[in-house]
Amino acid sequence: ADLGEWLNRMRRLRRREVLRIGIRDMYLKIPMKIIMEELSLLAEIIVSYALKGAIARYSDRGAAPPLCILAMGKLGGSELNYSSDIDLLCVVGEEADNEAKTRAASIIEMVRADLSTHTEEGYSYRVDLRLRPYGTGGELAHGLSSLVKYYQLHAAPWELLAALKMRPISGDMGLGRELCNRVREILMARRAPQEIFKTVCHMRQEAIRLASRALVKTTDLKAGIGGIRDVEFMAQALQLVHISELPELFTGNTTEALERLGAANIISSSDATSLIEDYLFLRRVEHLLQIMEDRQIHTLPKSHEEMEALAKRLFGPEGTRRRLSEQLEERTRRIKAKFEKYVGEYGH
Repeated sequence: ADLGEWLNRMRRLRRREVLRIGIRDMYLKIPMKIIMEELSLLAEIIVSYALKGAIARYSDRGAAPPLCILAMGKLGGSELNYSSDIDLLCVVGEEADNEAKTRAASIIEMVRADLSTHTEEGYSYRVDLRLRPYGTGGELAHGLSSLVKYYQLHAAPWELLAALKMRPISGDMGLGRELCNRVREILMARRAPQEIFKTVCHMRQEAIRLASRALVKTTDLKAGIGGIRDVEFMAQALQLVHISELPELFTGNTTEALERLGAANIISSSDATSLIEDYLFLRRVEHLLQIMEDRQIHTLPKSHEEMEALAKRLFGPEGTRRRLSEQLEERTRRIKAKFEKYVGEYGH
């Protein structure tokens, strides 16, 4: 088949599977953790499909070097949204020279284009490669040793937090696992808690500042105070602080991290349970905002009618705008209190 039809088949596959997952979510009330895992698995399959296609097309120009695509962010944690960007990182083999890295970079560019280009069937995924070393100024493909050296010597604290979610999803999986194992050794080094907590508080303050600059003021489920990011950053900070003594804390999934932090008495078991319930509630509201239009929405609607409709999608026919607002206020207040209890006040 020609490239256009191949891309369209990929997009139809994603749309069909999202419909299947969405029906299970909205009508069968499948647990949110399973829904996020299924959305993540779908993305992994489509990334693998795109990588195989890119390597096949590249074969006209030469052999592809050994490479692995790793997931970061929500895909890395197997907790993808209906309309998430997917954060990817590419590693090439230990012996890769500059020519091999250039070939790998060309293949990754093809993968990004094949996933994100709009066709008559839409797009598959928005691809974000900015979590690679040096961000937009860095190479698209890095050798194994250079990646390990970067995380060992140059990575900022926030990059170490992000690396907790790193996992291989396509290509040479042995190569990807080797990178993850070596990065894991780096992450398990003992660190000063206050350095990590200060970094996380600064990141939260910056996210809140940016959210406050929005032209239309409304509740931001992701970046707002007591929102989704508070839970995720809190879990990652506590993991990184304690992982040197408790390697069982190592996981990229937020709810699993909270469960393990509770089991290890880093946080109380009641706080772990409460945080998981509140986090999954916010994620479900976020999913219901995104599923209708396949847009990356994190803010509540302004109109009373839209809020009423959202409440009924969430609670059923008896749902009301008032009930939804009260639930959100209560849950974000609890999350904020726990963030300040275990990490610190924003900006301090």
